[in-house]
Amino acid sequence: MATELGTDEGELRGGQQLSASQVADLVRGVGFPSNMVGRMVCTAKWESSFYTKATNKNRNGSVDRGLFQINSIHLGHTKGCPASSSAIFDPETNARCAYNIYKLQGINAWYGYRAHKSECDR
Repeated sequence: MATELGTDEGELRGGQQLSASQVADLVRGVGFPSNMVGRMVCTAKWESSFYTKATNKNRNGSVDRGLFQINSIHLGHTKGCPASSSAIFDPETNARCAYNIYKLQGINAWYGYRAHKSECDR
């Protein structure tokens, strides 16, 4: 079940924290292969702690947003990714964009996966 965050959450303000099973349903629903569902749920855990409005500003000025921390370079440039930075906070839109990034770059596109590969591969 999703929980609303309070206003003191900083970069997570106003978002929802989804459960692992909700994220798994999203991942399945956008077309990830069944053998990748667990890895992608684990990746989302490490990328955003399952918060739909998680953000991270990178040193190069780009911004990562949402469940799968979609980098702003993909907005409007990668198939299946919206042009709008606010649209990427929608969990299904974020997962769909993540799927298209996965198809282009594989799971190693996510630092959260690379940093926690042994956990995510279990």
